[in-house]
Amino acid sequence: MSDSEKKGCIDLLEVLSDCDLYSLADTVTNKKIPVGGNRREALKTIVTFSTSAQELLSRQKINKDVLFKYLVKYNVTPSVNTKKPELIDEVLLLWMKQSQKRPTINFTINNQYNTVNVNPVAGGASHEQDLHKLGLTFIKWFYDSLNSHNPSRGVTPKDFGPQHFYGDAKLMVLLPGPPETRENCTGQQAVSEKFLHFVSRENLLFNPNCDHGGVMVKDDPHGLVVVMVCGTIHKDNQCLGVFDQMFGLIKDPQFHNNYKIKISKMKLTATAVSNLPRLTDKSQAEISDLAAV
Repeated sequence: MSDSEKKGCIDLLEVLSDCDLYSLADTVTNKKIPVGGNRREALKTIVTFSTSAQELLSRQKINKDVLFKYLVKYNVTPSVNTKKPELIDEVLLLWMKQSQKRPTINFTINNQYNTVNVNPVAGGASHEQDLHKLGLTFIKWFYDSLNSHNPSRGVTPKDFGPQHFYGDAKLMVLLPGPPETRENCTGQQAVSEKFLHFVSRENLLFNPNCDHGGVMVKDDPHGLVVVMVCGTIHKDNQCLGVFDQMFGLIKDPQFHNNYKIKISKMKLTATAVSNLPRLTDKSQAEISDLAAV
């Protein structure tokens, strides 16, 4: 668990009764670590012996009511019909947002080096919801349009090209090793052609996780919107691995004030996949690494 997850778990567990808390400690440790009726010791033991925050929140003692009330406490208001797995995702996302360390994005605009702190701005839950909706809309458009250029889809290719990128757009493609390889593209034409190469030449299809912790969106007071997403990569009905991607978006007043892509980083990893990847399962260090260019 990350430090923010440990802190969040202890905060959430505080609402449990003594009976439920001690029972949970026995379950987590298989009754091998006595807590002696000490709440503080029970909290520490539960967090220490839980393999992950996801696993702990899935325990029977932490029911939907506990998760729902905890979210409401922090001004997150899910639907009363929300299922437990989705409530767990909301809690994990909340803890990620509460983390003291935030990713930064380093990039160059007009030959000037910039470091943008990806921190939430004022506006509360409504602003966060609007941002997340913006991110989801962008992600669905981007990959749907890009995938349409894969000949195996048998569909009419949708509008996707250099017009959706700034003239000095940058893309970094990272292939973990050994050996690790990095490829950098600069310019709207080169960047758009690289994306299209993946689907039209290599016949790849990208399946973004638009639910359950797969998308993270933040903005900056200067107008930069950072969208992060993860998902699976497919070819010829086979899943080849996973991808993680970051986009830096800025509104273009000459493009009907719509967002254009200023910078992107894509990490492609060949691996066996048993579950849809989630950003909420990643450590803060991994999120920061994805954001750094």
